[in-house]
Amino acid sequence: MSLNKIISYPIIHTIILLLIFSLNNDIYLYEIYVIILSSMFMLFGYLYVIRNESIDIFHSIHIVVALYMALFVYTPLSLISVGRTDCFGVDVMPGCIKATFVFLFSFLFFLLGYYKASYLRFYSFIPINKNKIKNIMIFSYVIWVLAFALSIYYLFLTGRSFTYIFSMGQDGNKIDQNTDLLFLSNFSLCMIVPLIYIFKFNNNKFIFIVLAFMTFSVFYIRGFRIFLIIMIVSIFLYYYKSNNKKPSTNILIFFTITLFYLSTLLGSTRGSLRSGEKANSSLSTTDFIYTLESNFDLYKPFYGLMMNYPDKYDFTLGKSLIIDTFTLWIPRAFWHNKPLAQDMTMVVGIRHSVNDFAILNAAIAWPNIGEYYLDFGIIGCFIIFFVFGYFLKKMNSLYHSNNLNHLVLYSVCYTLLLQFITRGGLCYFSAFFLFTTSPYFLITKFSKV
Repeated sequence: MSLNKIISYPIIHTIILLLIFSLNNDIYLYEIYVIILSSMFMLFGYLYVIRNESIDIFHSIHIVVALYMALFVYTPLSLISVGRTDCFGVDVMPGCIKATFVFLFSFLFFLLGYYKASYLRFYSFIPINKNKIKNIMIFSYVIWVLAFALSIYYLFLTGRSFTYIFSMGQDGNKIDQNTDLLFLSNFSLCMIVPLIYIFKFNNNKFIFIVLAFMTFSVFYIRGFRIFLIIMIVSIFLYYYKSNNKKPSTNILIFFTITLFYLSTLLGSTRGSLRSGEKANSSLSTTDFIYTLESNFDLYKPFYGLMMNYPDKYDFTLGKSLIIDTFTLWIPRAFWHNKPLAQDMTMVVGIRHSVNDFAILNAAIAWPNIGEYYLDFGIIGCFIIFFVFGYFLKKMNSLYHSNNLNHLVLYSVCYTLLLQFITRGGLCYFSAFFLFTTSPYFLITKFSKV
């Protein structure tokens, strides 16, 4: 990395901190200084481990560091500076200092794991045989059609009509959730990988546009913006890397603004979409501000966690990471007494750290570090973050592989990091990961590529 780029990062970071600090009204100055100091250690540690790497926007470490900076530096500084320190009526600031240090040292272990790992790098792709491309396309279409059919079937099971689906929620009706078959909702994720293959190898782009719109429609009706983001970013990444291109700054800015707009639009309508009522697609400035805040104020329940564990409650010793992840895969149709989502270990931890309203009414989450601390405390955070950093760098082997199929897997894994970091909960993420990536393994196995 060039000297100019190394210097530019601290300068930009300092400017952001000064702008945020200008909002401060002399409250929680000590906490603010601690967060600023920790951010400097984070920044220089990050610059040190990537000092010998070329800057590639699609290297996963950059988005991970950006997310952690937003979650534990910029958002807390902004909200603390303007006095918005409660989490649904609970003052979580007593946990700020401890939470900041726990995250800082965990982040440094993450960087250490990343620094210790290595990966192979190729500079060109090996062309795929035409017969194998034909097989890839056949299996991609089959999987996409099956996943789409199951997604539509699930929408019908939950009471949505043809009119509601094809009007994109504009002609709404009240629905009755069928939780026994809730697992069917995950099959919509299986459309993403086939869509990437169709985008790459189908010469008729009209077919791709139609399938992409149908996929978009299902995700939109479901009201899950993360599904849309995974689909769009995966295809965006795959297009540029598979063609050995890099997006310009203007394209990146436009792409980011578009994603933010879609995220805000879906965030403002998903309550109606999930309940089957008519969706209101009008947006206001408040909607955009709320989108930013609601996606990055997840540090608050983590602060609350520091206040209550282990002083008031015991660590759960793997119950969330291991036991809940296993029980998630048992369909409620076979286990009618399966614990409800509100009784899962991590959810109970959030309820103890904040209050019941945060879960039952606001469905708040915390970053992935929250679950590690809940289960295994500080030492668990250090160890798991080290492993996370190690495997994150190993993942670059997929990005720099000479096999285009590996790039497909990297593209979806890259975007899944958004969910992995911001919505801590391995049991839920395991479902995201399996249903998103399983088509890749099926297509490559049966296509023999």
